Amino acid sequence: MCGICGVVRAGRSPNENLALVADLNARQRHRGPDSADTCSAGDVAIGQARLALVDLTNAGRQPFVSPDGTIAVVFNGEIYNHQELRGRHRLGASGRCDGAILPELWSRLGVEMFRELRGMYATAVVDRRRHTLTLARDPFRVKPLRWTTAADGAIVFASEIRPLLAFRTTPRIRATALRRYLRFGAVGRLESVSAHLLSDVPVALLLSWGLDSAAIAWACREIDHRLTCVTVDQGGSMGEGDGARRVARRFGHRHEIVTSRPDEESVARYFAAMQRPTIDGLNTFVVSDAIARRGIKVAVSGLGGDEVLGGYPVFRALRRLPLLQVTDRLFLARLLARTVRWRHEKVAELLGPDGPRDAAGLGALSQQILDRDTVDSLAPWASAPAPGPRRGRTDTSALALSHYEIEHYLGATLLPDTDAFSMASSIELRVPYVDVPFARLVLAADRKQGLGKVGFARCLGDSELVAIARRRKQGFTLPMDGWMRHGPLAPLVRSTESPTATVRQILAPGAVDELLHGWRVGRLPWARAWLIVSLEHWLRSVGLDTVRLDEASGGLTLESA
Repeated sequence: MCGICGVVRAGRSPNENLALVADLNARQRHRGPDSADTCSAGDVAIGQARLALVDLTNAGRQPFVSPDGTIAVVFNGEIYNHQELRGRHRLGASGRCDGAILPELWSRLGVEMFRELRGMYATAVVDRRRHTLTLARDPFRVKPLRWTTAADGAIVFASEIRPLLAFRTTPRIRATALRRYLRFGAVGRLESVSAHLLSDVPVALLLSWGLDSAAIAWACREIDHRLTCVTVDQGGSMGEGDGARRVARRFGHRHEIVTSRPDEESVARYFAAMQRPTIDGLNTFVVSDAIARRGIKVAVSGLGGDEVLGGYPVFRALRRLPLLQVTDRLFLARLLARTVRWRHEKVAELLGPDGPRDAAGLGALSQQILDRDTVDSLAPWASAPAPGPRRGRTDTSALALSHYEIEHYLGATLLPDTDAFSMASSIELRVPYVDVPFARLVLAADRKQGLGKVGFARCLGDSELVAIARRRKQGFTLPMDGWMRHGPLAPLVRSTESPTATVRQILAPGAVDELLHGWRVGRLPWARAWLIVSLEHWLRSVGLDTVRLDEASGGLTLESA
């Protein structure tokens, strides 16, 4: 919906603080191209760049201020139960904008207000009576909120990381953050659907041939809401255009197929939108860029369905953990690991004597891009103590695996990347599955085995959805390997292979060459090479081309030329 920002800085005039917030607004203007406003209260100034989706009149402009001027709020996201809250608490806020209720609701409830909100949000509340600034996010952290301290002691916050870099004189990369990036590639009933359609502008559905988005199409038909469904189809064996068209036709929606191939300029915009190193998100960027060109400002996505419904293949592997416990007792683990290592490293690690035997460990292994030995060879300065056998945890339930996936993949990677790369094109992506009431209901259905995609489809009672749920999971993919070898990403790979690449100041050059060569000859998957390429071009995009190892703190100091 927008970008929010603010500063807490004593000893400066209100105009100085407002000027700083205006600059932050400008740096986030892609998040809210429709208007930008600021206000100040003592040592605090806040601002918002608006993407107008609900109440397109001036009544929807922010900051929202209470009638007596004591409460000011900036807000990013959507509150889906705002009409219910207006009635229950007899709120007098005028207009239709969902965020307009917040100053009055805060005056009555204080921080207890957040227990009442259903939706996705990040917000800042200035209370002049209590002399407080309160920052808050929704329970799933769908909407981002970043903050830092400046050299003069000021506290500065924004919706994105990049606007805050100017306030850090010596940016750093922590060893633990780098290790996580190298290993993993990145540092919530159907009533939820109707709530997520709240908008005064047209809403599109990002439709694939998978159950998550198809179920949303079904739900929209059930509530008699016709959508424009958009499918980005790159063609080839992984193309989903024909299947998605069939789904849209079955449930009575319009359907459009678009193709999108990034050029040099759009690849540069992708890295300019990257808030932190990640190998994920190019698909979201490509989709958002394509639908923005059709005048769309808000879209609904099936993101989160795999984590909540248990749709990843790792949920099936969870059922085999008892068998692995038997091989442990028979001392067969090492033999099995040696037998399969030449074919599949992850399977070998799973079967090995130190492999995971619980849900959280299995989830971590499934997300892993590089194993610990490879990470150690790439970044010996960031080496971690060797872990012991992972036998202490015993929870092998689907509920535990869903909790892990929600916290460590959905929350840590997918949601931050989705927000950054959709808002780069001024698109708000809404995610009905990432909804607290929906998630509570589904996760409680079968804590041991999980509801599963087929079980969920059966609950909806549509034969087409059941057939889709039984298909092998595919998902929206890009032809990354081809693009990296001879397409729009090839120049990025070549520049990373250069001896002068910045990433070689962070990672061991020999290990970098070995990994890139392994991909070149077809021995390693594209994701391992892209891990290095993406880190290199994120460093370039933020103007950090000199890296100095600080041995005292075990971190890296980053400097620009």
